[in-house]
Amino acid sequence: KNLSNQLKLININFIKKYFLMKSELLKIAELFNAEGIEFIVTKGMALKLLNIHKNNERQFRDIDILVRKERLKDAYDILKKIGYMYTDPQTRDTAKYLGDMHQIPVMVNNKKVCVELHHRLTLPKFFKDCPLSDAIFSEYQKVNDIKLPTNEYLIAHALYHGTLHHNFDNGPNFLFDIQKILINGNVDLN
Repeated sequence: KNLSNQLKLININFIKKYFLMKSELLKIAELFNAEGIEFIVTKGMALKLLNIHKNNERQFRDIDILVRKERLKDAYDILKKIGYMYTDPQTRDTAKYLGDMHQIPVMVNNKKVCVELHHRLTLPKFFKDCPLSDAIFSEYQKVNDIKLPTNEYLIAHALYHGTLHHNFDNGPNFLFDIQKILINGNVDLN
C-alpha cells in the first residue's frame, strides 16, 4: 500500500509539472510566434501534446525546442526576458555554442521549468549536416498552433537519440516511445 501511495503521489506531481510546463510552452510559443521565430517542439513534450502516451506513463523533465540556427540568439534573448537563465551559473551569458554541440546549455526559470534550445537535432560528430532538422521544419503537424514533428520524424529522432546519441545507455525509453507512436500515432510505414 505504501508503494501504491508513493506512485500515486509521483503521478500527481508529474501532472502538476506537466501543466506548468505546458503553460510555459504556450507563453514561449506566443512570444516566438510574435517575433517570427520558427520553432518545433520535440521529444517528451511533443509526445505528450500529441497524446501518444496515454495515462502519464512517460515522464519527461524539460521542454525541447528546435529553432533555426540563425534565430538561436533571438530565441535565447526572449527566454532571458521572461526569466530563464542557464542552470550552470558559470556559463557565459551568451547564445554561442561549441562547434560539437547541437544545443545551448539548459535554461531554467524560477518555477524550475527547464528548456533545451536546440539549433539542430543531431550531434555534428555523427552528421556534418543534420538530416532531421530541415526535414522536420518542412513537414510537421500542429497542436494549439505549436509545430511538432510528424510521427514518422518522431520515430526517426527517437531511433537516433536512443542509439547514436545515447549509445543505448538511456534504457529502453526510445523503444517504448516508438511502440507508442506506432500504436497511437497512425503511422504509415509504406
